[in-house]
Amino acid sequence: MRHRVGGYKLGRNPPHRKAMFRNLATALITHERITTTVPKAKAVRPMVEKMVTLAREANAARQGGGNDVTHRRRLARELGGNRILVDRDLTDSTRAELRSEGYRVNKYHELQRGPKVVNKLIEDIAPRYEDRPGGYTRIVRLGKYRKGDGGELCVLMFVGDESGPQLTGQHSRRREKANRRAERAAQLRRGGAAAPAAGEAVDEALEPVSEDLEPLEPIEAETEESLEPDTEESLEPDQPEQGDTDSEAKDQAPDEGEPPSEDEPRRDNPGT
Repeated sequence: MRHRVGGYKLGRNPPHRKAMFRNLATALITHERITTTVPKAKAVRPMVEKMVTLAREANAARQGGGNDVTHRRRLARELGGNRILVDRDLTDSTRAELRSEGYRVNKYHELQRGPKVVNKLIEDIAPRYEDRPGGYTRIVRLGKYRKGDGGELCVLMFVGDESGPQLTGQHSRRREKANRRAERAAQLRRGGAAAPAAGEAVDEALEPVSEDLEPLEPIEAETEESLEPDTEESLEPDQPEQGDTDSEAKDQAPDEGEPPSEDEPRRDNPGT
């Protein structure tokens, strides 16, 4: 029986599991959102929540004139050391640019010093949640599964970071439609006060035109007269043309070569 045994094993021994949790927490504080599997996100979430609460206490102690060294040491111990904050590929920047940002590299461009992860957690992330008693992270399921083992993927992110890039890093038409609707609504709100003034200007422009126009005469009587048929023309039958009568007469006359029919009398003998 597994009495009083909590947490996620995740198929790893304790040292490996602890190192993985520290790496996930460091990546979340550095980039403020990470893509991982749902069991890993649920496992590391309580650790990050407690670290943010400790950072809030450190920030409050520093603002009250106290000392936050103890809180910083505890946070560094949770992360396995006060690690250097690396949020991008530093090889793309020159040594002068890195020196202006607080980094120090040698002639081989190897990182030696730089801003710390604990400093960002206390000075940047903790002040956002001064009035929030817990619940600093959110798990968003992506509806996708990792190739190979089929693990369900999700995004672990800090609350309030939804305005950044897309969760999946891909193009989203739903986000574009929502942005267009918001812009259209803002335009309508801004143009609502100017709409009556524009309408008054149109009415003033149409007033002199309406005075010059003459009233139209009713056309009902004309339409009734036009619908009455012309009796004289309609009663007269159609007169065929001369060419048509000649052709009809030729069609009705029998041919000379054809013998007469039995009903007609024979006229060969004049005495009959």
